[in-house]
Amino acid sequence: MGRPFRSIPCAKTVEMGSGDHCFDFIGLQFTTPSHTNLPFDEAQTLQGITNVPPDISALFARSCNDCHSNKTIWRWYTYVAPVSG
Repeated sequence: MGRPFRSIPCAKTVEMGSGDHCFDFIGLQFTTPSHTNLPFDEAQTLQGITNVPPDISALFARSCNDCHSNKTIWRWYTYVAPVSG
C-alpha cells in the first residue's frame, strides 16, 4: 500500500503563524484611516458641466457616485481593516 500519513515538519510554524495573523488583524482595527468627503464645487461635476438626461444621472448616482465622487456613503465594512485601507 502507500506510505502512512506523516505530519509536516513545519506544521507547528504554520499554526503559530496563524495566531500572529489574528493579532495583526485585531491591531489593524485601531489604525483605520479617516473617512471624509472633501468639499467640491457642484458646478465642476459631470451634471454641472454637461446636460445629462435624468435617467443617466440617476444611473450614475446609483452605480458610480458612491465610490467615484466626493459623495461617498461610508458603509460599515469600510471601517474594518484590511478592507478600509
